[in-house]
Amino acid sequence: MNAHELIRWCRERLAPYKVPKYIEFRDMLSKSKVGKLLRRELRAQERKKRQGL
Repeated sequence: MNAHELIRWCRERLAPYKVPKYIEFRDMLSKSKVGKLLRRELRAQERKKRQGL
């Protein structure tokens, strides 16, 4: 399944405000030593991406 198919699936089954604008597949997510996602790091990466555009 690719991003377009997944968004189409969401449009068919979710309320319009819940449908994601875009989907990005990643090989790996940043995690702490305990195994929790490092959300601050992910947000920082997204900010960098938006500033670069």
